[in-house]
Amino acid sequence: MNLTVTDDAGATNTTSKEVAVIPAETGNYTEIGGKIYCLVKGDLLFYFDVSFTGHCGMYSGNGKFVDAHPDNNQTGQGSFPCFRTINAVNESEIKGSRFDKSTTSCYRVNTTQAKRDAAVEWAKGEIGKNYSLCPPTPCDAGDEWYCSELVYCAYNETNITLGEIGPFGYVWPESITLDSDVQLLSPIGGFDTGSSTYPSIMGKHTGTIKPNHTVIATKLYTYPCKGTGGHTEYAEIRNATWNATATWKGYVGDWHNISFSEPFTLVANKTYNYTIKTGSYPQIRHTPELPTANGWINCTTFTDVNGMVYYDWIPAIKLWS
Repeated sequence: MNLTVTDDAGATNTTSKEVAVIPAETGNYTEIGGKIYCLVKGDLLFYFDVSFTGHCGMYSGNGKFVDAHPDNNQTGQGSFPCFRTINAVNESEIKGSRFDKSTTSCYRVNTTQAKRDAAVEWAKGEIGKNYSLCPPTPCDAGDEWYCSELVYCAYNETNITLGEIGPFGYVWPESITLDSDVQLLSPIGGFDTGSSTYPSIMGKHTGTIKPNHTVIATKLYTYPCKGTGGHTEYAEIRNATWNATATWKGYVGDWHNISFSEPFTLVANKTYNYTIKTGSYPQIRHTPELPTANGWINCTTFTDVNGMVYYDWIPAIKLWS
């Protein structure tokens, strides 16, 4: 596929290089820019900023990253391009950081986890070192780093060469992400039935859900019929060993969504039961079962507010984070 990235000013950059998108099913579930990724130590974070080079860092586990960036410390020396920022290699929380935005992409290096771990530990060993663009040659045995040099040299220590030495002797961040040993990670999606329309009535729905990918959920959104207050008053998602519940708080704030007490995971190709009690006029998918882009959902029973029972009324909902 073609990869297009957008910087904070709205400018785009597109490359025609084919980049594989792979689902990630093990690791740390991490929110970045409103998307959920399943990251392992050694994964790469990248975005284009107002510069033409972009910026990259390395996931170090437990929601943190290691990078070399001049904004990590305001104490500087010299002038561009050999400006030096003191103590600018840091480990930081992703949440609220420069990487916590929708334009960030995540990548995985195709190697063993042992080598990824070793690369991270090497990079962490450089924490407290300076940021500088001089000299450009990677791994020059100095104590000063620019962002992609730190990543390049961390993996070089494990005998993996990422990216290419480009113009003026630098290894650019984008060059690393386009390396044949690096793959783009896809974010983990939710489960969405899509919208529908009338006829509609409030009641109690029961059925099963079988996602075709891992779903991390904290909320349930109910599609309301146009001009109504259609919503879910109570939801339970469960299997034989656990359950998650959510209760509506009334027509306040973001009333279309109800939040579960804690995040939960639906595993790909596993079946879960749901009970959903609705109010007003929610949208309904009028079919006994519904294949979706995210998996499959069916209706076991729907009992409306008047006591009528149906077997082909599926609530139009979205499980998401």
